[in-house]
Amino acid sequence: MKTLETDVLVIGGGAAGLRAAIEAVRGGVKPLVVCKGKAGYNTTTAVSGGGLKAAVGGASVEEHIEDTLRTGRGLNDRRLVEVLARESSERVLELRDFGIGLQVGRGGVYVGDTPGRGGLELALGLRDYALKIGVGLLEDTIITRILLEDGKAIGAVGYSHLRDEAYILSARAVILATGGAGALYLRNDCPRGAVGDGYSLAYQAGARLRDMEFIQFFPLALAEEGFPPFLIGGRLSEEGRLLNALGEDIVEKYAIRDRPLVLRARDLLSRAIMTEIKAGRGVDGAVLLDVREVLRGGLEGWFSTASFRTLLEKLRAADRPVKVAPICHFTMGGVAIDEWGQTDVEGLYAAGEVVGGVHGANRHGGNALTSALVFGARAGRRAAEYARETSAIKPIGFEELQRYESLRGEGVEAEELLERLRRLMWSKVGILREGEELREALREIGELREEAEEVKAETRREMLQALELPMALETAEMICRSALMRTESRGAHYRVDYPEEDESWLRGIYLQKRGGEMRLHVEPLSSNA
Repeated sequence: MKTLETDVLVIGGGAAGLRAAIEAVRGGVKPLVVCKGKAGYNTTTAVSGGGLKAAVGGASVEEHIEDTLRTGRGLNDRRLVEVLARESSERVLELRDFGIGLQVGRGGVYVGDTPGRGGLELALGLRDYALKIGVGLLEDTIITRILLEDGKAIGAVGYSHLRDEAYILSARAVILATGGAGALYLRNDCPRGAVGDGYSLAYQAGARLRDMEFIQFFPLALAEEGFPPFLIGGRLSEEGRLLNALGEDIVEKYAIRDRPLVLRARDLLSRAIMTEIKAGRGVDGAVLLDVREVLRGGLEGWFSTASFRTLLEKLRAADRPVKVAPICHFTMGGVAIDEWGQTDVEGLYAAGEVVGGVHGANRHGGNALTSALVFGARAGRRAAEYARETSAIKPIGFEELQRYESLRGEGVEAEELLERLRRLMWSKVGILREGEELREALREIGELREEAEEVKAETRREMLQALELPMALETAEMICRSALMRTESRGAHYRVDYPEEDESWLRGIYLQKRGGEMRLHVEPLSSNA
């Protein structure tokens, strides 16, 4: 076991975490970024397209606010949305000061000069700048518990799956920037480790969470065996024909009029595709995208990247329809915060995808990275101020260390249970939800939790998965319970048994650990936290 001390402990090495750490340095304190993989690389930021929505290029703050609230179907915390819009241009354009190239258009920015690689360029640019100014890094380390003293966050306990070593980390302030929970679903475009650690960490620390029922799915991603699930947009999605097994045009069949499809009709199209698949009109759990007419002029000249062009060639997309299906893309709900990223727990802050309230019932394209930068900077600034005024307390995390040791040995492998959880979430807590299936999912999550008691680990990788599993199960339960409570359809949450939006549900669902149990309650929008 090793012990480390820092002023501000940042959990997560993506855009939100790195931006928070940079701001903490500016605030005169020493931050340490801890992440499960390599900072910058193994993050949701790195696999994103690198697009950021902002009030730039002639677009107004008011437009940004209106777009975000409209997409969020009225469930956003307006205070957070106004902060996001007001500070978007400054936070986005200052990326140039960090050595990150930008292409500025009306209402948004793309990072770098290579389409499709902007997310990685953003993540690595922030990483390089953070290291340059003295931010500390502890990589390949999973945090499993936030340590508290008198209700205040004073550090965390973690395990390095690279060094097979435990850490007790002492900090005056802690920032959660762990990303989302998309990897809880069978089909997803998220990093493998995005199984909801941060939601569980916040919950166990006593923080409130909100809007956990809202999971965003991208409608068109490759579903061809042996090929990565590339997201499909642009001309392919707009001009191609989306067909079921009977050859029916799905967009026409469901009268989907909004364009562009993957931006403005994301939910409608995802539901239509899954309805066809569940009705038995799919092809191997997918539908068909026919882009032969689009590609008649050849593959050169207009595709985003050479790798994608090569992929289409290997698929023979110019000669035959390709299989596509929706994919889990983003988590809208998360930890409840104020305008400065403060949670209900003193000394604990949060930023990025792990936060709820910014996006409401659905996220507007480009707001994910912008939100990470805006609230990462705010959380870093406020955490630095708090750390300067707070005395360090030596944390004690021996109970958690004993748990690590108890997992060593032969037994059930966590990966098997994680895979079953992913299949369960995809089939019963996915795009099309129904009350009885949600109740069945809760029962099955409970059964998986019982089986998890027998999990053991013989290798470092198995230990990582064994430590992820309880947090993944807890986050899955949050999503499932929240989805069961919301008896309406709104934004990314669709209930087959309650297919209409209900104005009486213009309220937020919050959850918190009380008396050792997960308690859910509803709050009016006027009392958003």
